[in-house]
Amino acid sequence: MSHLKGLILLCLINIIVLACSKGLEVDTKSVSAPFSDYYFAIKNPTYEDAIMLRNYMNIYDPPVNYEAAVLLAGYYMKTHEYDKAINLLSRYLEKIKENEFLSIIGTMWLYASLASKNDIRAEDIYIRLNTYKRSVEYNNALKAFCISISEPVYVGNHNCLERMREKNNQKVINSVKNDDEYVVKPLKKEENRKINGPMRILINKTNTGVTLMNGALLALYTLGPDFDVSTVADYNTKYSYIIDRENNEYYLENENKIDFSWNFNNALKLFYLYNYNQFSEVVAIVVKDDFYKNAAYLKDLFKKDREHSIRTIIYTEYGFQDDLEGLLNKYGNSITIITIGLEKDIIDFMPLIRYVFEYKVPVYAIIECFSGLFLEKYYIDYFNNSNIYAFTDFVSDKNRSFYNKYRDFYNDKPQADALIGYDIIQYISYIHGYGNEKPEYLSGIISIDEESNKVLRQIKYYYIRNNLLQYYEELNSSTN
Repeated sequence: MSHLKGLILLCLINIIVLACSKGLEVDTKSVSAPFSDYYFAIKNPTYEDAIMLRNYMNIYDPPVNYEAAVLLAGYYMKTHEYDKAINLLSRYLEKIKENEFLSIIGTMWLYASLASKNDIRAEDIYIRLNTYKRSVEYNNALKAFCISISEPVYVGNHNCLERMREKNNQKVINSVKNDDEYVVKPLKKEENRKINGPMRILINKTNTGVTLMNGALLALYTLGPDFDVSTVADYNTKYSYIIDRENNEYYLENENKIDFSWNFNNALKLFYLYNYNQFSEVVAIVVKDDFYKNAAYLKDLFKKDREHSIRTIIYTEYGFQDDLEGLLNKYGNSITIITIGLEKDIIDFMPLIRYVFEYKVPVYAIIECFSGLFLEKYYIDYFNNSNIYAFTDFVSDKNRSFYNKYRDFYNDKPQADALIGYDIIQYISYIHGYGNEKPEYLSGIISIDEESNKVLRQIKYYYIRNNLLQYYEELNSSTN
């Protein structure tokens, strides 16, 4: 499972391990929680979360341990362990009144847990939530609650809490009372297939991952189309569109399949055409295993001109430096290095490339997104005088705006896949008449050919020098 905020969780775990290994004492008297309420509220649940929150309950004094208990209840709500969630919330929710955000979202979790069990107390909890609406934290808590249950905040004019209540009330209407318990009648297939709104969309979170799903949900929230969205497949439901992943390719399925993935081979062809006169006689292509086929494709392009000697290096944690030093010993600095992969892959390559060859050889990187990662203080020294080609970025004005919205909405930095999710919803919204203007796609898309099911993307070139991004430009030809 993809983990929302996985890097932060890893950092938190490392901090705790480091503290233990160095014999540092934890100040259990502090009234300031050592964790982010919002972070644990919205992230996908992992077993490590449960362990960490239980530890916080044990080692901290009130109110921190009470807050940890409420967040643990949220974990149980997300994993559908509703009895555990109800038990914790019943014991601790009243003890954290000073924390408005956590009090409100905890009450929402209590309502969701009771409603999921068809418990008649759910309606009383829903009424209690109305008393919080004047709080400055209410909207933040509502937004975080909707994210925690993988639902868009608004569909039409109804927020996810209102939609949950409507669905729960419908269950009660379709129930009969039997020995003081509500036995739910199964809905007919026709009722299951009824679309609540103009269309129903499945975003298969299990396959696509959280990042793409979050980008799609943010598009729904921003654009406001009245779509009914599910993130877990119901095989009794007929969906208007399915957003899924297969063989590492993201696609939108209706009557046809449109592939929205990054097409690296087309990008490599454009890259080659723009630069083949600039390359040294010897070219080294560096990739990880996942991009071996793309390296083979680029190697075939070079074979056609018969002017270059090509070496391919598959990066491994051990032996990579030896491979580079072997090239240096054989060819000296008369070599060009081309790296292909995800942005996070290239930061594994570059330090050793610079260590072996210093800055005496030209280096190129073909990536999915230029996010600014290469400009951060930990990496910038390695990327000086490097040439970057990407489908999209987070440095242009419109994409920077998306970056800020995503960060504010999810309390996390977006990854490139979020742009694909956002653009898929933009495309669906546009072809169904939500908004009159042509959508401004964020993942580099310049057109979508419905007949061939081709997504055409523009490639951008970025040059880094003197620890700064000097310029970027769109190449004239388009690719996927």
